[in-house]
This record gives sequence, C-alpha cells and structure tokens, in this order.
Amino acid sequence: MKNKLRIKEPIWISHSIGIAAKRAFADLEIEIMYKDKYHNRVFPATYFIKAEKIITYPYRYIGGNRIYIVPINDLTIIREE
Repeated sequence: MKNKLRIKEPIWISHSIGIAAKRAFADLEIEIMYKDKYHNRVFPATYFIKAEKIITYPYRYIGGNRIYIVPINDLTIIREE
C-alpha cells in the first residue's frame, strides 16, 4: 500500500523531514512543497520511502505525537519535476 504525503516545509537544521508515526504504516510517496522567494520549489522531485525504513530513524515527540526524523538524502527520487 502506498500513500501520498505532502510536506509544507523541511526541517532545515538537519536537512530532513518529519513523518508522523500514524503515517508510517504504509510506503509513502512524498512531495516537499516549500518554495523560495521566487516561487520555485526548492525540492522539485517526488520521493519514495518504504514503511519498514521509516521506523528505523530516530524520533521525537511533538505535541504528544511521535515524529520520525528522516533525512532528505535518504529518500529515493522517483520523479524529477
């Protein structure tokens, strides 16, 4: 099962994204929607990660929710835009 996930903005300090534990049950197709001041997407590709790999990353709790911190470089590019 593959789900789509749109990330508004990456975690800049660690060059990663946060994935909630409730989303880690399925393979994810990920788009990072953040745009620079010229309205160009900074990460214009579509990425993929398997559910089994998500839960291997460190996590932190934010607002009572477990968030896995996944480096963008560890995501597989499936489509360049």
